[in-house]
Amino acid sequence: MVKNFKGRCVSLLLALAMLLSVLPTQVFAENTSCTNHTVVIDEKVPALCEDTGLTEGSHCGLCGEVIIAQQVIPALGHNIVQVDAKLPFYGSVGWEAYEKCTRCSYSTYVEIPALDVPPVEDYETFLMYLSLLEELAHMYVLENPGKDPAALVIKYIRTGVDRYNSGSWGIMAGYE
Repeated sequence: MVKNFKGRCVSLLLALAMLLSVLPTQVFAENTSCTNHTVVIDEKVPALCEDTGLTEGSHCGLCGEVIIAQQVIPALGHNIVQVDAKLPFYGSVGWEAYEKCTRCSYSTYVEIPALDVPPVEDYETFLMYLSLLEELAHMYVLENPGKDPAALVIKYIRTGVDRYNSGSWGIMAGYE
């Protein structure tokens, strides 16, 4: 009878071990206290313009108990700067006045396509655009003192209009 009792105890212990192995460990983690915590650092998550963050914290790697709770860091909100509008020109795009954030990629930028470069194929077309050319030369000289606007216009005409159709006035006017 003692022999049979030992066999039953071994069978019962095996059945109990099998049962415990299939039950979730979290059920028992609440009822046990870990006496030797293994600290695991919970990394800080920085707050972004539109997303909250978390402070650094820690928990026990064995029992899961929170040692230092992470705190929620509120979203920062956008750091908005205003950008002035720029008119498009021949060969260069412009944009409407817009806002942009200095911390993230938020922007209300709207591009205005570049103006088509007008072909200058005859003398009448040239005269039509001469006043624009003179105005550009005058504006360039205001920003870059020491240049002669008439000389810039003459140089532009002398070197050939087609040469500067895809370039900027500054490229042409900057080289003597």
